[in-house]
Amino acid sequence: IFKLIEKKKQLDDEIQLNFEKVMDFMDRFKNITPFTLIEVEIKEGCQVIGKKINEIRFWQATKATMVAYRTNRNIVISPGPNYVFKKGDTIVVIGSENVYNKVYDFLYNGSICEENHTEEEDK
Repeated sequence: IFKLIEKKKQLDDEIQLNFEKVMDFMDRFKNITPFTLIEVEIKEGCQVIGKKINEIRFWQATKATMVAYRTNRNIVISPGPNYVFKKGDTIVVIGSENVYNKVYDFLYNGSICEENHTEEEDK
């Protein structure tokens, strides 16, 4: 029984050490990569279904860039400005902090993020 207790203690110590390594790696990765990559599903109620990404001025409204979308089992990388939002698609977007909230609010609530918004971007 004492051997089992000692073995358990060794395993617990090893798990703790590995956990600390993972946490350290995550902290370093977060500092290296200031961008967040997210996915948002286009569902019923999305206000941009049937519209082109350049028509809705996606970047100007969200400060996020769409890098891909998934439809059925197909993935399209860098879809370009003529992508049309379709129910059932999942868009892949990259942006800075709070990107998910900004994109979701824009797609489903029609809110345009006003922070850092300038008239220059409207031209």
